[in-house]
Parts: sequence; C-alpha cells; structure tokens
Amino acid sequence: MHQWDRLDLNILTASILSVFNVLIGFVLFFRQLKKPRLIWWQFISFLGSFGLIIMLGPLILNYVYREAQEVTFAMYMMLAFLTRAFQFKIFAILITLSSVVFVGHGYAAVLKQTVNLQTYVVESIMNLVFVGLLVAVVYTREMRTRKSYNSERIIEVEIRRTEEMLNKLVPEHALAGIKNDSKVIDILENVTILYARLVGFEEYYRMVQKPKDCLGLLSRLYSKFDILCEQNAVYKVNSLCDTYVVIGYRGKIAGEKRTTDEFVGEAYNMLQVAQQICDVVRDERNKLKDPILSKLDVKVGLNTGKIVAGIIGTKVVRYDIFGQDVLISNLIMRQASPGSVLVSNNFRKLINKKPFIYDTFDWQAFSHVTVPDTDHVVQTYSCD
Repeated sequence: MHQWDRLDLNILTASILSVFNVLIGFVLFFRQLKKPRLIWWQFISFLGSFGLIIMLGPLILNYVYREAQEVTFAMYMMLAFLTRAFQFKIFAILITLSSVVFVGHGYAAVLKQTVNLQTYVVESIMNLVFVGLLVAVVYTREMRTRKSYNSERIIEVEIRRTEEMLNKLVPEHALAGIKNDSKVIDILENVTILYARLVGFEEYYRMVQKPKDCLGLLSRLYSKFDILCEQNAVYKVNSLCDTYVVIGYRGKIAGEKRTTDEFVGEAYNMLQVAQQICDVVRDERNKLKDPILSKLDVKVGLNTGKIVAGIIGTKVVRYDIFGQDVLISNLIMRQASPGSVLVSNNFRKLINKKPFIYDTFDWQAFSHVTVPDTDHVVQTYSCD
C-alpha cells in the first residue's frame, strides 16, 4: 500500500509538471518565438519532470521499462524543440545520444538474458528508424523556421532602407502623411529658400561631344550638393537641369512650434550651403582644367519668407514649394553675379537677430529686385 501511495504521488507530480511544460510549449509556439534560445527555468522543469516519469515505481517500470523511457524522452525532446529551447544541433546530439544509450541498455539486457536477441534486434531497428524520422522532421521544421526568420529580417532591412530613402525624398512629416493616406499641406513662415543655377552649363552642353560627359558633370556636382544638404541639415526640394533648389525646413519640428532660434539656425545653415556650393563648383572647374568649362560657375539667391508646400501627385509623389517668396528667391538668384551669393533684406534681418553670426559676414547692398505684376521691391545684399 505504501508503494502505491508513492507511485500515485510521483504520477501526480510528474503529471502536473508535464501539463505545465505542455502549456508553456503551446504558449511559446503560438507566440512564434523565432530565434532558438535556452530557457533555463523551462530546461530545469523539463529535466525534473522527465526524471520523475522514468522513475514512476516498480510496477510501471517492470511493465514498460525501456519503451516508457524512450517514448517519454522523445516526447520531451520534441516539446523542447517546439518551444525553441534547443537549437537543432543540440537537439540532434541529444536525441542521437539517447538512442545510443537505449540500444546499449537493450544489449545489456540481452547479455543478462532478460530480453531475447530477436526482440533486441527488432527494437533497435525500430529505435533507429524512429530517431531518424524524428531528426528529419525536426530538421525540416528548423530549416523552414530559419528561412522564414531570415526572410523577415531581409524584409525589415529593405523596409528600413526604403524609409531612409523616402526620408531623403520628402520631409519626415510628409512621409508620415503619405503612409496614412492623408493630404500634406504646409503653410510655413520664416522659411529660407535657396536657388542656385550653374552658369556656363548650357554653353558646355552645346559644345561637348559626348552627352555622358555632361551628365557626369551634373551628377558629380549635384552629388556633392546633396552631401552638403545632409551635413548642414537642410532639405533639397528638387533639381531641374542647371537649377538646384533647397529650403531650410526639414519637417523634424512642427511648423507652428518653430522658434526664432530655429529660424536663424535654418538661415545660417542655408548660407553655409550657399557658400560651399560656390566652392564646390570652383574646385570642380579648377580640377578639370577643360577650356570648355572655363566659364563654369554658379550664382546663388537666398530669401526668407512665407511658403506653401505639400505633396504633389499620387503615384509619383513630390514635395514642392510655392509662393511669392519662392519667386523672389529665384529672381534674386538671377540678379546675382557668377560665383557670388545674393540675399534678400528679409534674410539679412533674420541673421541680424544673432549679432555674433551676423558680424562674421560682410554685407554689401547690391541691387533691387521687382516682383512681376506687383509693386513689391526687394533690396538685395551680397554676402561674403
């Protein structure tokens, strides 16, 4: 009676642990835990319940001794793999070692003459077939899981790369609007606009013999301009033939939350870009030393004011800018001399709000620009 009480207690304990492991297995399996890892508390519970099951008492051990051990171990190993507690390599080693142990145990039983040789051979063959099938099934599942995991990682990398590329094509807040299928319309105050035009490019295009040389020149220059925009935290709007357009606002801060410091900071960054663009074109001309490019230069116009901006198009989207101050920036650029930066009075006044920045430049009154179809006249200044 005492023996049956111990057996009942062992069965109850092992059953509770087994049900617990099965439930944990289902939870982790349905959560689709992709990356194999060793869960220590699960591993300890697995060993404890397995040890209790193979020692359930003399009656059960005498009845199905070897079969109980082998089937129990196989079930627990499969459960452990399904819950991703073991990697396939560890699983294959453990299940192979267990198979060897069971075959050796059967051979010892043959030597003791507790099991006849024919039964041992049949059991050993069945054991090897079972282990082979189990390893094959688990290997197939492992490869599918790895393929799925790698595919998801590749997709995540591609999505992240695409988003980074889109962030360069449109401002961050505009990209969020595109993702949500909402219209993006910005009315922004105190935005600095830059227009730059290559001087002498049309003449070079007419005289050059190979069109690819012309495209190569534009590609080199605009690539360097793009890098300048990234370094100075400004946004490139577009480039059309020999004209390059930039604004100081990148969309990282909501338009209505921008402060005077942000306005001045954007204007200063744009002035830095304008002067560096002139340096890039001059260096490119001196490096090539091509007589056809002897007149290659750039003129830049800067203006600060109000713009209307938004996403244009639905299939091929583009963030574009509109407004009178955009036109003024273009007109100022046309008035500029080759190799110089010309700015509006609004831009100069904005920079003057930070005297320590304003005093580092030489400001000289240059000319007046009249806006077509209006009486609006803009005073311009050269900035060196």
